[in-house]
Formats: sequence, C-alpha cells, structure tokens
Amino acid sequence: MQDYDCCGCQQQDGANFRDVSSNKAFRLWGQTPLVYDGNHLEHPNPQGGIRRLGSVDESTQTAAAPIDYSRSLQIFFLLQFLDVLTTLTGFQRGLKEASPFIQLLMRLGPVAGLLSSKILAVALGAVCVWRGRFQVIHMINYWYVVLVLWNFALIVTR
Repeated sequence: MQDYDCCGCQQQDGANFRDVSSNKAFRLWGQTPLVYDGNHLEHPNPQGGIRRLGSVDESTQTAAAPIDYSRSLQIFFLLQFLDVLTTLTGFQRGLKEASPFIQLLMRLGPVAGLLSSKILAVALGAVCVWRGRFQVIHMINYWYVVLVLWNFALIVTR
C-alpha cells in the first residue's frame, strides 16, 4: 500500500473518504478515487470525464433479498381445494359444518354454500396480494393446514 496526500492529510491506498460538500463516498485507489453517489460507482477517466463502472440495483445491494411468495399462493390454492374436498367427504360421511358463517352460506345448498365460501376466501386472498400483504396469506396457510388435518382426522375416525 502506498501513502497519498488527500486534502493535506496522508492516507493509504484503499482508504475510504466522504466528500462532505457533495455527500459522495469514494475510495482512494492508486492516484484516482472511486466515487459512489448512491446509485453508481464512478471512476475519473484519465482522458477527461467520468467513466461509470457499475450501477447499484437490487441485485448488487447487500440488503436481504425479497421473499418470493408465489409458493405461499400455490399452497393457499391447494389448501382451499383440500378444504373443499375434505368438507364434502365429511358431509358424505354424515359430519356437519362447525362454522356458523359457513352454515349460513349453506342455506344455498351444501355445495353452493361451500363454493361461495371458497370464492370469498380467494377474493380476500386477492385483496391481500393487491395490497402487498403476502405475509397474511402465509399465516393463513397455517390455519388451513390445521383445518384440513382436522377434517381428515374426523373423516378417518367416522
């Protein structure tokens, strides 16, 4: 490492600086600084001008990567299907619906009431997606796993 004179002070090659007037961070590398303006890494070109070395985007930032919730959505739809399947199988085995809200919807008929409850569930899921509340769908999946397992346990014991 070599020592360089920067603004009247001795610094080593590779040292970090911040230009207070422009709030740009730069790193002294050899005789020329690498400048980071918050979006781009720049290097002064010896022939004049500035050469852009790279752009900082989501793929180069060090923050945690966003979570892909498509798997949660797939599981949500699968669990809705399994709930319909296990509930209808339970009806065939003589079981009754425990939810008062679903019982109210079932005045339209068992299949119509059950399907209308699923349409409502999918509509609420769509609102969660539209509002960017994917974690709500992720948490609801746990509830539906327990519900489907409960339905399955009741079917097996009958």
